[in-house]
Amino acid sequence: MEAALGPPDEADGSTLLYRLTQRPGYAYSFHFDPTRGLLLHAGYRRLGPAPASPPRPRTPAEVIVYRTRLAELGATESEILEWLGMPSDRTGWWPVETWEYPGGLALNLRHGVVEDE
Repeated sequence: MEAALGPPDEADGSTLLYRLTQRPGYAYSFHFDPTRGLLLHAGYRRLGPAPASPPRPRTPAEVIVYRTRLAELGATESEILEWLGMPSDRTGWWPVETWEYPGGLALNLRHGVVEDE
């Protein structure tokens, strides 16, 4: 894959990481199946520790604030999965997806990072 993508800034086993100037503090990650070489996942990955999880919303009014806070944090797909678990519904396809959770929380992800509407 390096022949197609160029040399990575970092390599982590079967993952190639590219630091792009568009999103400081993150690397664009291409994760491959180590045995077959097939691409399994592509998207941004935070460099350094993840931020603390903001408190989960308890009311419909808090859902909007929570979504905005996740976007401000630049929460990644892996962080959202750790904090909230799997979404109840997932629409779209890479690089743009919407993840929906019970209680009306809908998150827009672009290249694996939450964006505010």
